[in-house]
Amino acid sequence: MRSTAPARSRKRRARIFAAMDELGYRPNEIARSLASKRTRILALLFPPGERGLGITEFEFVTGATEAAHARGYHLVLWSAALNSPKELNHLIRQGLVDGLIVMEIHLNDRRIQFLRDNAFPFSMIGRCADSTGIAFTDIDFEATMRTAVHHLAELGHRHIAFINHAQADLTRATVPLSVRTSPLNR
Repeated sequence: MRSTAPARSRKRRARIFAAMDELGYRPNEIARSLASKRTRILALLFPPGERGLGITEFEFVTGATEAAHARGYHLVLWSAALNSPKELNHLIRQGLVDGLIVMEIHLNDRRIQFLRDNAFPFSMIGRCADSTGIAFTDIDFEATMRTAVHHLAELGHRHIAFINHAQADLTRATVPLSVRTSPLNR
């Protein structure tokens, strides 16, 4: 005697999904994240500042958003000032995000050491004094400057000025180093 349970189960499942469609029901992502313990959300930490979000920073945000979506994640821009380990601890302990992308890195960035110590998943846009073992990406400033100077020289310019970051940025040691994508990202 053959069991009809699988056929009944399929029919019941089809009726349930038809009712869901008819009622416009959509699964609650928050409830799903509670069950799976994963939010599928990444936060990009961008500290607010007087400069705001410039074209270069916007390109990084756009690229991070596209990469997150390609891997089934959402990306939120977390612009609160998270400069202390206490504030950062509060964010990661709430369980709102599965990982962080840290931007505007300082050479001796306490956030990076805190994330390392707590084994919380993160990567960096920029790099700190010791980026060993951390996935990071940044602009290759050496190649960028070489290309810019070469272009200006080809146009016939012989006197070229370089305008750098504000003195406050230089003092805080947030000025990017000449970097390339880390081997962890290749």
